Amino acid sequence: MKANHKPENKQSGFTLVELMVTMVVAFLVIAAVYASFKVQQQNEKIQQQVTQIQQNIRAAMDMMSREFVIAAYDPFNTGNYGLVNDFDYVDDDGVASTFITGSTTFIFSGDLCEEADSPNLPNDPGDNCRSTSPWAGQSLNETYIYDHYDSDGDGFADAINRIPGNHSIAENIDQIEFRYLQADGTPTADQELMVAVRVSILARSQEPDFKYTDNATYSTTFTNMDGVEIAGTTWNPSTFGYPNAQNYRRRMLAKTIYFRNVGLL
Repeated sequence: MKANHKPENKQSGFTLVELMVTMVVAFLVIAAVYASFKVQQQNEKIQQQVTQIQQNIRAAMDMMSREFVIAAYDPFNTGNYGLVNDFDYVDDDGVASTFITGSTTFIFSGDLCEEADSPNLPNDPGDNCRSTSPWAGQSLNETYIYDHYDSDGDGFADAINRIPGNHSIAENIDQIEFRYLQADGTPTADQELMVAVRVSILARSQEPDFKYTDNATYSTTFTNMDGVEIAGTTWNPSTFGYPNAQNYRRRMLAKTIYFRNVGLL
């Protein structure tokens, strides 16, 4: 006579210890992947900020390089165009301002309308001045003004303004310096001796990074073509005064721009 045997339960599963070990390992793997992702994300953000800063100042410097050579362009040799010491300007809202050439402001004029008479008068662009000229119908006398100014009214200059147009060509600009040079490359305050301008721009990122501290100092010192070091200004972000000034990333760009038409006989 056969005995009846119940079938044995062959199923087996994970023990509680095995499940806990698996969960711990999985957590560590996920944490490592997340940490790596956060680092890559942060590095990408930093690179985007640096790229934005560089594009910002390069665009501004490129515009200056193309327009500063217009200074003193005077095809009829009238003597009415050149480097300008000061200029009274009235904007579209009727607000009057006086600009004075200095370390943060550069003013010059050039006869782009190519007229033999005096510079344009208000609403009189002249016979040869195209209607598309930025001076047509304006009282700018074919004058350019570049100025470091406060674009948001917080009391700190933060952009480069260009007239005509009266608009920012570069924002988030901490510092700008115009240094006027004579033929031997040394600075001069005499406009009759100026042959070039040394432009130095210090730009910052659009937003602060509170994990970053800018402890660097930036100098406008440079070496001229004869190898002589020309002492400059030192900029320290800790002294800039606006909130979280040291938590911004910065880049500096400098270039010597020579005037093509100044000093010509």
